[in-house]
Amino acid sequence: MVTAAPHDCHPALTDHQSLDAPTERIELTRRRFEAVVRRDPYHLGAHLQRLQQVCEKWSGSHEEMHAFARTAAFGAPGGTSLGQLVAHAHVEHWLALDSGADARYIGQPRVIASLHEAADHSIRHRDFTVGRGGLQALNAFAMAFSLAGDHRAARECFQATQGRVTESPWYYLDGDDPAKAFSKRRSAAGR
Repeated sequence: MVTAAPHDCHPALTDHQSLDAPTERIELTRRRFEAVVRRDPYHLGAHLQRLQQVCEKWSGSHEEMHAFARTAAFGAPGGTSLGQLVAHAHVEHWLALDSGADARYIGQPRVIASLHEAADHSIRHRDFTVGRGGLQALNAFAMAFSLAGDHRAARECFQATQGRVTESPWYYLDGDDPAKAFSKRRSAAGR
């Protein structure tokens, strides 16, 4: 009979304390994402959650985040709401930077071009509908274009929302009142 030493515990009880726990959590979240997309390849919630998991702030990197966003957005058929992943990734990158550097980043021509490319594949595509994540996509692009200073593109998105605000991503600008952040940015873009 094998007996355990008093300091040995079942791994399930102590894995949160082990040095490998962060790596194991990252692997577990990746496997969970893969399980969802096997059943529903364009599941918006799973993709948004995975985008957060590969953000720099959660042990990922800007490069990994942008690559994931582009791969998912452009791997999906045109007109799906997954194009918003590109907008969310640019907003996440913007959030990670200090004041001044954030505006320089998101206002770069390559970032604005990336937003337009994703919008063309998603919210501007002939097959796009507001249902199943579409309203959130319009809000995400409205915020990203607004932050980038592309008022024409932002205005187009704001108009398409018909004044309907989603909490995400506006809570990043005003966690207490996302609608107020939406309204302020919509006014700046010009109705």
